[in-house]
Amino acid sequence: MALADILIVDDGVFAPARPATEMFAPLRDAVGRDAEDSAQGLAWPLPPDARWEDITMRFIANEVLNVTFRGETRRFEPDQLGMKNAKNGKPKAVWTYLKAFALSGGRLAVHRGNPTETSKHQKQKQALSKALRDSFGIADEPIPTDEGNYVTRFVVRADDLEQGRQGQRQRNFAGRR
Repeated sequence: MALADILIVDDGVFAPARPATEMFAPLRDAVGRDAEDSAQGLAWPLPPDARWEDITMRFIANEVLNVTFRGETRRFEPDQLGMKNAKNGKPKAVWTYLKAFALSGGRLAVHRGNPTETSKHQKQKQALSKALRDSFGIADEPIPTDEGNYVTRFVVRADDLEQGRQGQRQRNFAGRR
């Protein structure tokens, strides 16, 4: 706010231009919304018009994910997305499942070799979808089924995890024969 919007000069004395409750109502509302979002457990409160298609997730390390939404990028670790085991401090299976999507270009087969494996796969997908909705506040399904595959509606990559592994081969060092 500009000073002229806050104060006026009345007979040589500064006075508020409007009541303080009126002037600061937008700020109070914004802070209240942020507090509500935090209370709801959102890792990143996105605007109401946000869509999964607007999001790119990129693993930059085994336990670090960069999420980009409309040009802004934020860094997340499993605990910030509710994907860390409180008992042992390791990422939950749902984090590993998200990484599997990243490594496979956002597409995983729905059906596995046996019904038990298929059921486990479905439960992991449901748990991941819930964790993502809870973290970003987008109500739509983030991972629908398409032609026998689960396909992410967001872009998910793991290029940085694979970088450095390409072209590796065993080398014989000078001292080894």
